[in-house]
Amino acid sequence: MSSPSTSANLMNEIKKTKWMTGEELIDQLEPADLVEFSRTIALAGRKRRVYAHWGIYIGRLHDEEHYVVHISTSDGDFDVRPGQDSIGQIGTKIADGSSATVRSDKFLEVAGTDQCRINNLMDRQVKPLPAVIAVERALHRLGTGDYHLIDYNCEHFVKLCRYGLRESSQANTAIFAVVSATSLTAATLGNAPAALAFSLGYAAYSAIRRFIR
Repeated sequence: MSSPSTSANLMNEIKKTKWMTGEELIDQLEPADLVEFSRTIALAGRKRRVYAHWGIYIGRLHDEEHYVVHISTSDGDFDVRPGQDSIGQIGTKIADGSSATVRSDKFLEVAGTDQCRINNLMDRQVKPLPAVIAVERALHRLGTGDYHLIDYNCEHFVKLCRYGLRESSQANTAIFAVVSATSLTAATLGNAPAALAFSLGYAAYSAIRRFIR
């Protein structure tokens, strides 16, 4: 059984930085670090977070630039145009994502003017693969597609590389939103009892899980 001091040391070794600009973060990056980018748009004069984009840092390449591997398009994460697309248009593009592929891009170009952070927090639950293997797994997938908001999004991809597991908090949120919407619709429009509304919501959840397996 590990001592309290040992447990504390292990916790301190897990990297999850505060949000900062790409220029501020770049010197803290190590190969196989997972980078979370906070994508925002301006609403009523204030920046609002719309979604999180993820990449896995693979180090400096031959041109001495820092690179990440991520699921994206040549024109941004999902051809999203901050400041031009509405929230509805952004949501549609993220849900579709049909043209997105695994690609490597310069870290600072992916970060742009958005805040980002190292987020290896899942190290608490799962031992990460050796960095060289995680990077190799990312490079091996270059050029592949199969993006799916629920089953294989950018967060799934980077965690599959680092941990060998396909996990995504964003996918869980999307599933919860569908379940909640189904339950609310049944209860409000159909005037269904609460128990029936919950059952319909759970049925929607089960159908989604069967679909993505």
